[in-house]
Amino acid sequence: MMKDIQHAAILELRQILTQKIIPRISSPESVRIILAQRPLRLPSGITVKRRPAPSLKINSNNRSNLLLSQYPEEGVHAIRYPYLCYVVDGQIDMCLGLAEERGKMRGTVNRYDIVTLPGHSALLMPPGVFYPDENHTGTSANVQVFWVLTLPSGVFCHASTVRNGVYASDHLDVFVPGQHFATLIDILEGDLRSADKEAAIVTRSLLLSFFSRILWKLNKGTQALLASRVQDNERGDVHLGNKSLTIQRACEFIRKHNGIAFTVDEVATYAYVSPSHLMRLFRTELQTTVMDYVLQQRFAVAEAWLKNSEMPIKQIASALGYSHAPQFNRIFKQIHGISPTEFRRQRGS
Repeated sequence: MMKDIQHAAILELRQILTQKIIPRISSPESVRIILAQRPLRLPSGITVKRRPAPSLKINSNNRSNLLLSQYPEEGVHAIRYPYLCYVVDGQIDMCLGLAEERGKMRGTVNRYDIVTLPGHSALLMPPGVFYPDENHTGTSANVQVFWVLTLPSGVFCHASTVRNGVYASDHLDVFVPGQHFATLIDILEGDLRSADKEAAIVTRSLLLSFFSRILWKLNKGTQALLASRVQDNERGDVHLGNKSLTIQRACEFIRKHNGIAFTVDEVATYAYVSPSHLMRLFRTELQTTVMDYVLQQRFAVAEAWLKNSEMPIKQIASALGYSHAPQFNRIFKQIHGISPTEFRRQRGS
């Protein structure tokens, strides 16, 4: 029974991508893309209302793997990873809490922006943007929205619907493994920050590549997971909020190059310090070495893929930079005490 529900969830996402999203992005018709960050640059046809809100301080010490901050009394939360929504049908009001960038209110949220998103518009929410626990409010009788949460090891996606004004929250999240998704979203976010009108062409092509890659992976086969499992999938760098900017930047480089060979010198160059100073910072702030941290991050991704996907072990090894699967298997067993096959059998869904 559960497998039938999972298959139906994957089939629904494939149909939405094939029949509605990808054809629209590929066509000459405009697809409006907004970055949820001040100053909001709104394309034509998009409206926004401003509402007062409490000054909610972003809490970088939150220990959740997924949540950056949560305020139950206000019914809002922010997460550690980029979140993309694409309005397929209908129209929604998205209530966003955006941090001020200047003065005494820097780093706080003191206004809500209620953005009205019509069909075939996309909203990219960077980490730290507050939005309601219920995500959105449909302003038309029937609404369909495609949601994508981007993690370092892949994406979780689902479709939510509003039928006759009632929000349907009973959905499955589908985990699609792959490290290129995070890279595409990083590039998309950077381009959306630009006020250059020519950037619109580039951002649309990036959005098309992003959704096309999801469809490609879904067609190859993936695994549907209950929405409650999302928080358990990604360990992430939840301990970095109170570390130096040098360490945070170095760890960012390492995460982005999980499947690529690199040297300590390259990491140090990216973090603007000497290799010896970087190694000292890793020992004092993270109590580990640079290369041990690299190993930790790569095998955290391997664990997520083994638990939440059906990727062959040889393919996982290759994606993480191991040209020979036996080498990957040997190191994995040294860390966990069991082989990747046994790990998947014991902890897989």
